[in-house]
Amino acid sequence: MPPLEPFAILLGQLLAVAFACGLNLYGTLLLLGLAARLGWFGGLPMEIRGLENGLVVGLAGVLFVVEFVVDKIPQVDSAWDAVHTVVRPAAAALLAALALQGLGWPWALGGAAVAGVTALAAHGSKAGLRLILNAQPWRGRNVLLSLAEDVLALALAAAALIWPAAAIAVAGGALLLVLLVGPRFWRAAVLGLRGLNARVRGFFGQAEWRAPADMPRPLRRLVRESALGSGAPRAVRAAVKGLGGVGAYRNGWLVIEPDARAFLYRSWRGVRRAEVPPATEVRVRAGVWADILELEGPAGSCLIFVLKDGPDPALAAAELRQAEG
Repeated sequence: MPPLEPFAILLGQLLAVAFACGLNLYGTLLLLGLAARLGWFGGLPMEIRGLENGLVVGLAGVLFVVEFVVDKIPQVDSAWDAVHTVVRPAAAALLAALALQGLGWPWALGGAAVAGVTALAAHGSKAGLRLILNAQPWRGRNVLLSLAEDVLALALAAAALIWPAAAIAVAGGALLLVLLVGPRFWRAAVLGLRGLNARVRGFFGQAEWRAPADMPRPLRRLVRESALGSGAPRAVRAAVKGLGGVGAYRNGWLVIEPDARAFLYRSWRGVRRAEVPPATEVRVRAGVWADILELEGPAGSCLIFVLKDGPDPALAAAELRQAEG
């Protein structure tokens, strides 16, 4: 086992860099490569000295500029994030594995796992927040948020290099913040990935209501037996916000039964069913990754995000009104 204090400092540096990679991978790699190449700090571990290579620095710089522009265009930024759901965590894990290789493969693999999860948590928070903002009318805040993310990523990477002893505190604070606010954003990020998948499915297949048989097997048990015997329930992949007792941006299925409507989903407590309250008005708002149904009724309001491999949103709204009876 390596000495505790140097290992703790190295781990803190890796976590801070992994978090930065989850926010802005190419900016982080560019900073590391330039800092080592120009002698701004003691130098990179021998195993990752390849980042100092001029070709690597140049490529990271080009991709940083591309991401800098793309990341500030609404909807395009969400598509970019979807592509990088694998890229950012994988790059952070590889970087950690190489940096810890000198301690032995058990440490390298463990560090890679921790770095990958850290980068994924940061990336999921970023991607989910972007998706939430892209559903709002005012787009200008995307630019401000993107700039803040760029600054935070570079500041975390710089702190890991300049103040190694404080790196673990910096990384720990960033992770604690993500754990406190992250779950809602992570669910929104999953909605974005499902929305992209549904968009492709709807383009190449037929966008329509699904039968309960198309749902995951555990959720099928939650479709009411009376409905199964008296008519054909219809289902569509969806997510919700503002539905009582269900976390915002929870992903699942909207099911229309002859005498009820419900949202079925999975949670850490198992499969769950939440009744959708009657609505006096259902407004339709078209979206890029999902169409939004805004339900207003005596019990309050909620949003239902209907994915693009489902029926036309106007038809979905009509079915919801019919379900009121």
